[in-house]
Amino acid sequence: MPFLGDKLQFSSQNIKKNIFLGIILLLLILPLTINAQSSDSNTVVTDQPAGTLESAGHRAGDFLWSLVGALVGFLLFFIGAPFLLFKSEFQNKAKLFSKAKPADSATAANGYVSLFGKPQLIGTNKCSILDTPSLYYSYNKEKLTVTQKVVCGSDAERENVVKISPAPDRCTTEIVTRDGRDYKETRCEKCWNANVSEWVSVERKDGLGTFKIGANTVTPNTQTEYMGDILEKKSTSNKAGVDYRETVSYIEASTPQILAVGEAKAGSMASGKPFVVSTKDFEATRQLIVQAEKTMSLILKVLGFLAFLIGMYLILAPIPALINVAGAIPFIGQLFSGLASITGIMIFIVSLVVAIIMTLILTIIFKILRAITDNIVAVIAITIVVGLALMYVLGMVGPKPA
Repeated sequence: MPFLGDKLQFSSQNIKKNIFLGIILLLLILPLTINAQSSDSNTVVTDQPAGTLESAGHRAGDFLWSLVGALVGFLLFFIGAPFLLFKSEFQNKAKLFSKAKPADSATAANGYVSLFGKPQLIGTNKCSILDTPSLYYSYNKEKLTVTQKVVCGSDAERENVVKISPAPDRCTTEIVTRDGRDYKETRCEKCWNANVSEWVSVERKDGLGTFKIGANTVTPNTQTEYMGDILEKKSTSNKAGVDYRETVSYIEASTPQILAVGEAKAGSMASGKPFVVSTKDFEATRQLIVQAEKTMSLILKVLGFLAFLIGMYLILAPIPALINVAGAIPFIGQLFSGLASITGIMIFIVSLVVAIIMTLILTIIFKILRAITDNIVAVIAITIVVGLALMYVLGMVGPKPA
């Protein structure tokens, strides 16, 4: 079920800051995690030089995979990235929501309307861990299970793992390139028989209470979006030596005022695009939706930029991969490997520049298209007026009939 809740009440600046900080941290942490793999105390790495045929086969295989990657890159660059940037500009939920007409809750409403008033729950809609009925609740119950598994490497050091006894090491062998030369690298991770504790969901339930606002009946469905001050309660218990935890998000039936926006027919509201139930008034709810759209638009722009960057890099990746094949030639192979590395760096720089340019160009184009579609009537009217004015001017300065 779509669920917006309190998280939408964060400021747009904080959300943007968190997104960019997350990306920066990811870029900083990624090299550290790669280096950590080789220095893991549970991992032993041994290697020996690869033979000429093995090296050639490895590099030829990399080239063939780069061709497959180029196809993926083509799809990302020419389809994925433009689609993401298009979606980032054409968020229309707030626009549709704004079309709702305020209706008097004392009379049966019709059309896409907004109702605001004191809710009256019809029937019982009560979660097991709540003391009072709810207009809405989303309940999840989890059980802590302990399973005996074989865990290896860094997985064996997690807090939820209790080692029992050693198990056979897990070893993998692959050809890797270091300093322009190929090596057969064998990586062995220490493994253990261990008890692994994990939380597993055993029960999920959504309670969608039907309620009245004045003379109108609101019947939510799985497409209903609940917004505003969504409350939360957590509970833990132990039954027969097994730990359980329960979490519920809910709106109390005693909430003083509720907003319902949707398609009404003879006083019955059971659908809508969007179909919204909120603890806040119309304008505050609209601002929540606007904020959500801004956040989603930013996320889609970042994803579109990354799709351009990765797509272009994958399209050009066969070039250094092909040069790298010559790196298997004895004596002079190291020269070609170095050239392939330099080419790879240049391709990344080119891909970065192209991604920035394409993101800016398409963002501007889609913004213009959005402005035109949002004001299509005005655009048509201006076009007609300009056309008539041009016809008049051309008629004035044109040749006069004899």
